[in-house]
Amino acid sequence: MGVSTIVPWRRLDAELLRSVIESFVNREGTDYGVAEVSLADKVAHVKGQLERKEAFIVFDGESESVTIVTAQQARVLRDQLIDEGYDHGEGGLDDGLDDGLDDKPEGDGELEP
Repeated sequence: MGVSTIVPWRRLDAELLRSVIESFVNREGTDYGVAEVSLADKVAHVKGQLERKEAFIVFDGESESVTIVTAQQARVLRDQLIDEGYDHGEGGLDDGLDDGLDDKPEGDGELEP
């Protein structure tokens, strides 16, 4: 059984980061109404959310998959892992959790690709 880990986006090279974001955007499929939004614009929007610490990349060790979650969801994940006894030294949490999770981002906690 694996533990979820928050991955600091700055640790990913540009190509891998873009691939992770594109995968998330293509999987999520958001309705933008009548306006067409390009993949490049969606990727830029999500990258901006990562930069502003409104979103975080999470690796799920059990399913061996990666997704992007809101800061609120990441704080819940961090708190669950702490409650389960994981700490920085056990590999379940890393410094990505400390990289802005206690900062309260602007907005309503919605993640929009």
